[in-house]
Amino acid sequence: MSNYYDYDGYDPYDPYHKPKKKGNRVWIFIAIGLVFLLLGSVITLGVTALLDRNADAGANGQVADGATPSPSPEVSANPVPSLGGAAGWIASSDNPVIDIAKNVGPSLVGVSNNVNTFAQGQGITEQEQGYGSGVIISTDGYIVTNNHVIEGAESVTVTLGGDKTVKADVVGADSRTDIAVLKIDPEGLDLTAAPLGDSDALQVGELAVAIGNPLGHEFAGTVTVGVISAVNRNLESEGVTLSMIQTDAAINPGNSGGALVNSSGEVIGINTLKSTTAGYDSSGNAISAEGIGFALPINDVKPIVEELISKGHISRPGLGIKGSMLTEDMAGIYGLPAGVLVGSVEEGGSAETAGIKAYDIITEVNGVKVTSFATLTNELANFNVGDTVTVKVWRQSTSEGGGRPGFGGGQSTVQGEEMELTVTLMEIQGD
Repeated sequence: MSNYYDYDGYDPYDPYHKPKKKGNRVWIFIAIGLVFLLLGSVITLGVTALLDRNADAGANGQVADGATPSPSPEVSANPVPSLGGAAGWIASSDNPVIDIAKNVGPSLVGVSNNVNTFAQGQGITEQEQGYGSGVIISTDGYIVTNNHVIEGAESVTVTLGGDKTVKADVVGADSRTDIAVLKIDPEGLDLTAAPLGDSDALQVGELAVAIGNPLGHEFAGTVTVGVISAVNRNLESEGVTLSMIQTDAAINPGNSGGALVNSSGEVIGINTLKSTTAGYDSSGNAISAEGIGFALPINDVKPIVEELISKGHISRPGLGIKGSMLTEDMAGIYGLPAGVLVGSVEEGGSAETAGIKAYDIITEVNGVKVTSFATLTNELANFNVGDTVTVKVWRQSTSEGGGRPGFGGGQSTVQGEEMELTVTLMEIQGD
């Protein structure tokens, strides 16, 4: 009889042969599969952990072991300026204003304008005559504020967070741009410098946050929120035209010198003034205005600050004259041309050297008609010390008896002559 083997190799006539189980092979394959699955899971977890470590290190500005550092897009596009702290932070909430208050708020200070007064029985004491805001722009202790905040002060003090008050030196001030720089001793102080942004990149409608000290010490560190209402608003003040940022974020007395901040937590303006009057009604009563505040663009402020720090003053080309404006209406009464009536000429200055005299009327500078002091100063601002400009002046004829033109001659039209003079601009400090 031949041996018979079924499909699994089992010989029913062999008492010593154990049958081969078909399930053994299946379990072997399952075990091998589980081993590979386990190894794959371990490898996957290891790679994920390594990637997470690198991601965490990158978020903290660090480079993990074995990783290649790459420049931050923000740093590459916007290098940190010479003044101002580093920009950017990790948001702690869904509200950017909260992050701005936490991160930029410590850079805001109170600025006290003090004078010495005499009190009976106390002698000479220091008294605060004005109060404003300032922005720390360097951990070395430099602070920017408005000139009008510290103007006329015999001493200046700065109040930091926590109500710590320290003495401040005035490094330099410029009334024309209304900017002043203060310096405090940083030793022992934990100073936070505010990051400075790019005011040229502002768009109407974007978030604007004002931080400062409205109405004095009691409301120090106040945060108000609005938008950028307009850019490049030209405002004339004391014969000078300034380009300003307009915002509806509430700005009040005491906010002057404080910060206007964008949504990225960067200072893009120094709060300077607000408009409270929209005009007058038919009875002459003032029409009140709300939500119209102005800040000096930080891109205009930075070069002024840098020059004040390096030189203590702003060097400008000027004529070296003092005078008053003759408007078209006023000049017409006396039969004179409109322009700047020269009251006095600085000895050895640009005007005197070029032949300009007291009582001359400056009517044009480089072909630009002089219709206001702002016209004159703005045109001269286009030049540097040592440049030459053509100045057109009108001078009363000596046959009219000399003296102040238009007065004492007794004529409806004063006789005079117009002349063009070439003026080499010399340096003047401040205004």
